[in-house]
Amino acid sequence: GKTSIPEYILGFNNTVILREFTKETANCADDMFDNMDLYANQNPVPAFTTGWYLPSIEEFRILFTNQSTLNDSLEKGNFEKLWSNPAGYDSSAEKYFGYWSSTVRADRRMSGARIDGGEFTPYAEKDPKTGQGYFRFAFAF
Repeated sequence: GKTSIPEYILGFNNTVILREFTKETANCADDMFDNMDLYANQNPVPAFTTGWYLPSIEEFRILFTNQSTLNDSLEKGNFEKLWSNPAGYDSSAEKYFGYWSSTVRADRRMSGARIDGGEFTPYAEKDPKTGQGYFRFAFAF
């Protein structure tokens, strides 16, 4: 189906802008930065990378498209596979709300990314007040 969410590869840019915006006023990304900063402290990355950021919807689509190859690499490193969560891999699993993305709508809702019936599904119902969903941070070289 058609979605109103822009398909841009801007996760790093979005994250930088959201952090600046968060300094000025409480917003939908507050919980994201609490989690990301804790994760970054526990999982440092080399200085020549972007550092940890939250992928955009289009980056999650790319991850989904290449998940087989990426999961093989993650498994070799003993890391959690993509789209894994405590309730299962699919949005039909109980209490699974997909991943938050750094793509934010005008109404201050963060767009979500999930698997629905085996298909990648971006959705715009991620209300930051619910606190439901998972963060999957990334970094680039």
